[in-house]
Amino acid sequence: MANDDRIGNVGIYRNINIQIDTELINIDCYSIPLRGYDFVLGVNWLSFLGPIIWDFQNLIMKFWRQGK
Repeated sequence: MANDDRIGNVGIYRNINIQIDTELINIDCYSIPLRGYDFVLGVNWLSFLGPIIWDFQNLIMKFWRQGK
């Protein structure tokens, strides 16, 4: 966790296909009990995307994966 708290994994789901806008991505997901959140994007997954532009005011995230 970002605040150095420790939380045990409840489960892992391998090779899950997700779609963000028109982008199809295959990932591994870890199931952990976090109240109020449906999905958390981890650093490992975000680093896979390459350069990212964030626009929090308009809730937009643009990314360019390497090799595309």
